[in-house]
Amino acid sequence: MMRRSIFLTGLMAVMLVSLAYAASAVKVAPVTEDRCAEPGQVTPADFCDPLWAWDMEAQTGDNHILGNEWKWGYHWVTGGNSGLDPNYIYQYDDVGNLVGTYQQMAGSNGWGLRDLAEDEDYIYGSFSMNLDAYDEFGNYVTSIPGPENPNRALARDPDTGVWWTGDFYDPIYSFTSPPLVVLTTTPDAVYAKYGMAFDICSPDGPWLWVFEQNLYVLRQFDPVALVYTGVSCTVNSGIPSSVAGGCCFDDHRGLCW
Repeated sequence: MMRRSIFLTGLMAVMLVSLAYAASAVKVAPVTEDRCAEPGQVTPADFCDPLWAWDMEAQTGDNHILGNEWKWGYHWVTGGNSGLDPNYIYQYDDVGNLVGTYQQMAGSNGWGLRDLAEDEDYIYGSFSMNLDAYDEFGNYVTSIPGPENPNRALARDPDTGVWWTGDFYDPIYSFTSPPLVVLTTTPDAVYAKYGMAFDICSPDGPWLWVFEQNLYVLRQFDPVALVYTGVSCTVNSGIPSSVAGGCCFDDHRGLCW
């Protein structure tokens, strides 16, 4: 369960080719205009291209790096403080420099917060049946209920406000909160789910990307049909045992972290 760096995968290639081509990593031409990309940005050549990796443990001394989210122009990363308490949220700039360290809320012991997700105002993580919200200054703000304990893999559809979660071999849930209303329950006893990222950028989407920890595989899940599509890639940043448990989707640039 210990993951020591954060991994960036180029999912923008999915936006430019059909699923059949995406699965075979067909070369695509760079683009500079897209509703989910910054002006002038060059798209990775292949689906699932690794772009770069940062060693989070080197800057924090924490070998329990777990979840992450991109918000407010920063990467927010949860850490279990190498098995000690208290646990922390780490803030990194866009080139991987540690710029802030914030203590997680009281009671967030053990592994602490797992995967992270966001809404319009806050980032959220879970170590219990709740989703705990933090502001841009690393302060705990409030909690909302979720269907799991913990709500380990976590994502949110920014268009509908629907949350998605799963805990290892438990079902994949979609829900709204508060109040907690479970919308769908999809059995999934095959994959050990640890991270989720919601993709609204791919024109053939939306998709829910699910990170399966044991085999280090990122899988595409159809949030409408409630099935895995068969599109996937094995995550390998080139550093042994370096695959982060959580993942998130950067809607602005069309990248999965």
